[in-house]
Amino acid sequence: MQKLPSGILNKPFKTGNKKIASELFEMYFSRTCVFANSIVNDHQQAYDIVQEAFINIWKKNIECKSVITFKVYLYNTVRNACLNYLQREFKQTTEVKENLNLEEAIDHMIIATEIESEILKHINLLPETRRNVILLKLKGLTMKEIAKELNLAVNTVKTHRKLAHKQLKDGLKDLYLFIL
Repeated sequence: MQKLPSGILNKPFKTGNKKIASELFEMYFSRTCVFANSIVNDHQQAYDIVQEAFINIWKKNIECKSVITFKVYLYNTVRNACLNYLQREFKQTTEVKENLNLEEAIDHMIIATEIESEILKHINLLPETRRNVILLKLKGLTMKEIAKELNLAVNTVKTHRKLAHKQLKDGLKDLYLFIL
């Protein structure tokens, strides 16, 4: 059976009393560390949380009707501190992940913009008919629609597209390796 702190078995007491606080600390510190660790799953953090809880309880000089009242107050204080810690950790982890995702998205946007710019630069270097065929194809037009738009035969459009692809492939080979 556990030994209760001397002189406070079922009597009211204040936690600000150094002797009583020391006895309560010795009696309940390791137990509440185990309790806190079961919540936060981190021995050092559990130790810090419980130590801080005891300090706060001692500073507040709380009046307790009995040791049982103190235990209830102590365990509630430690539980709330653990939950606050977990909430802060979750928020920080989420913010870090969101920031990393945002940075990654920005990096992707920059790279995509640079790639698009480089591709457009090479498209603009194509002869006029090939350039028009590729630009219209990029807009989603079919070969028939491109032929009609440019007043060319469908086979001529296909030939210009094939030559444009070859020229772009040669011009963008360094970029292609970068993308991979």
